[in-house]
Amino acid sequence: MGAVTDKVQLVKEESARIAEYLRKLTPAAWETQSACDAWQVRDVLAHFTLSMDMFGACIA
Repeated sequence: MGAVTDKVQLVKEESARIAEYLRKLTPAAWETQSACDAWQVRDVLAHFTLSMDMFGACIA
């Protein structure tokens, strides 16, 4: 595999791992305070999702 293909595969694997973790969160866990004082877990995910959408648009 080439360097780009390897990186794409790593992103796919990590995305699947994160999705599996998030599927297991309880409703209460989504409301838990994150390490950032101003954000709950759900806010961090929203930021992460938006960032990934923007990243995807940049490389498309």
